[in-house]
Amino acid sequence: MGDSLQEITADLAMPYETVKTYAKLPNRSAQEIAAASGKQE
Repeated sequence: MGDSLQEITADLAMPYETVKTYAKLPNRSAQEIAAASGKQE
């Protein structure tokens, strides 16, 4: 953790927007899990 998206883009030879989208997915999943666990209480 801590690498910039530009560094990841260069390392993976992928477009910036693709890397940005992939970087958002774990955060979104974590928010969904937190919301779901909050509803069960």
